[in-house]
Formats: sequence, C-alpha cells, structure tokens
Amino acid sequence: ETVGNSVPVTVNGTFPEKWFNKNATVKITPVLKYAGTKESYGSAQAYQGENVSGNAIEIPYNRGGNFNMSFTFPYQPDMLTSELFMRFDAKIKNKSVKLPEVKVADGIVATSALASAQTTAPSVADDGFQRIIKQT
Repeated sequence: ETVGNSVPVTVNGTFPEKWFNKNATVKITPVLKYAGTKESYGSAQAYQGENVSGNAIEIPYNRGGNFNMSFTFPYQPDMLTSELFMRFDAKIKNKSVKLPEVKVADGIVATSALASAQTTAPSVADDGFQRIIKQT
C-alpha cells in the first residue's frame, strides 16, 4: 500500500531445518517487477551458515531460522500491476549456487495515489433533483 510517494514492504520468511548449508552465504534482494521489463530493488540482506566467518546473520543448520526484511520502494504509477520477488545470490564456499527467484506478492494498493482534490477537476452535471414534487 502506498504511503505518500513510497511503498513500504515487510517480508517475513523461514529457512527450514537442515536446509541452510553450514558453509553457505546467501544474499536476498527484493525485486519489484513492473511494466514488462522495469525492476526496482529493495535493500539486500545477507545470511551465512555456521562455519562461515563474516558479519551476516547466522542461520543454524539443525534449527533453521527466521528472517524479517523491511524496505521501501519509491512509488511510480506503472507499479499498480507489479510482482514482488525475492532474488537469491548463494555461494557454498567459493562456488556459486543457482537458486530460483521466489514470488511473494502481486501488485500494489495505491488508492491514495489514484485521485486527489489537487489533481482532479470536479464534475458538474444535472442530477434531476426537484425540491417539491407536485402530485395530481
């Protein structure tokens, strides 16, 4: 849903038990696809396995873990018909691993951006109202 000229988004997800490799790093980037070929990117977040030394969020192999991402897209009218995907850039040690994009949402609720008193001219027309109706 639009708020002003931006679209705030929150995505919650789970890495299942015994899914996140102990030597893996995964960078998740939110991608909003709209108007055929246009894309807008949210801020990426990185996760790592137990055996990786780094500053990313660590996901235990045996327990799995949850993730929560909050980001904002600048609103454009073309985004009414859009799709939100999560794009994964994964590596196990130094080898890249191909993971498919995951679709998480359709469209944007932009009711607040559709019409306003500043951008819409009033429409004046006869409405058939009569103050007194005479009965005969």
